[in-house]
Amino acid sequence: MEGCESSTLLCLGAAELHTVCRLLSPEDVARLCCTTRELRVLCSDSALWRDICRLVWELTASTGPAGEDCDGFAHAYRAWHAQFGAYARLGIFLRGKNTLSTLRSFISTHLPPVAHSLLPGTSEAAVDILRAALQLPSVAPSLRLLWRLTAGQRLEGEGLFLGCLGGYAAYDHICNTRLLRLDEVVSATRQLRRRAVLAAGSTMVVVAASLTCNRLFFVDCVSAAVSVTTMTGETVAATPPGGEHALLSWLEHYVSCLSSGMFSVEEAVPGEPASRSISLFPRHEPLLSSAVTNSVRVQASVVFMPEVSDRRDVGRGDAFAYRIRFALLSLEEQQATWAGTAPFKPVHSVQLRGRHWIITDGTGHESEVQGEGVIGHFPLLTAGAEPFLYESMTYQQAGSRGSMRGSFTFVEGTLERPLSADFRAVCAPFTLEVPAFVH
Repeated sequence: MEGCESSTLLCLGAAELHTVCRLLSPEDVARLCCTTRELRVLCSDSALWRDICRLVWELTASTGPAGEDCDGFAHAYRAWHAQFGAYARLGIFLRGKNTLSTLRSFISTHLPPVAHSLLPGTSEAAVDILRAALQLPSVAPSLRLLWRLTAGQRLEGEGLFLGCLGGYAAYDHICNTRLLRLDEVVSATRQLRRRAVLAAGSTMVVVAASLTCNRLFFVDCVSAAVSVTTMTGETVAATPPGGEHALLSWLEHYVSCLSSGMFSVEEAVPGEPASRSISLFPRHEPLLSSAVTNSVRVQASVVFMPEVSDRRDVGRGDAFAYRIRFALLSLEEQQATWAGTAPFKPVHSVQLRGRHWIITDGTGHESEVQGEGVIGHFPLLTAGAEPFLYESMTYQQAGSRGSMRGSFTFVEGTLERPLSADFRAVCAPFTLEVPAFVH
């Protein structure tokens, strides 16, 4: 706006002037208000500031950050600018606001108790108190913004499955990650410093954790890099390398998985309604393998288990939980996919007899596992019924890319009253590899 001739601008009509103002920054519009009485009147127009608020803060009503009513959009702009102007200038405010808004909307719809546990944001002063308590040189803008938008979850030790960052179960290992409150961030970070899990002078703080296992997520307060610990205290990157606001990218990726249905709400422990929670087992391709054989659909998906991984142990390495779903297609689906030349013959029930796995490690070496049933069960599937689910675990050499494939032996009818010879339902290959984003 330097060198601007206000008299030249006054030659423009109101509509033209508003068009010019919409091309300026809000700060320049405010400066223009201070030049002449006429421009002050024109630049104070409610419609102009409504458009500015919509552009900068995505507001549709003249309300402030706490939901309070403001005296017009100009006042609303000032209220938001006072609270979040620094983040808007960095280009991260709307990213953070929309990400948290989408998360709140999802859990409000699908898991109201989780939504009720998510606290409103805290103040800049509260973040500065945390920084001083942990003797941190600074707090990365994206981490500050997260805490300004939500101060974590208040669960008071309750709610095994109420973490807003999801989880999984395999055997008796149950994991569900919650956002820590600021006081929990301080106490957990101090405890890990005392145990030398975090080195003296470390700029990393714990921001999320599972109640029942040592699944801990750290954020570096300088770089905003996100990492997760193994059972032996090593850190594994939870985001791809690079990026100035890695924490924000991590949260955006998680919320996009919720929005797309890649992560869904289901029982972490099959058959236990109280375990209904956000599942980190992927539900769509390409992270879900799926195959249909003789009307039996077999699906498989994987979750990396850093808290069970031991990268110092050559025989152990990275741990993975995998979930298998068996389902017998409905009679309508069977008929629609019938490819034989003979008349359609419906399959009403099948029962599992055994399993056969081929596990390939990062070097290409293959090993086989065979056995009866799955985790002691011989599920009986009926046409169109709910799928049978089970979880198990496997290991891969640390940092390598392996895979699993196999088949499950079924018989039509039941094991006691078979109606056909045994047949093998294929399990399509699925990858065993630490993902770019670890949640």
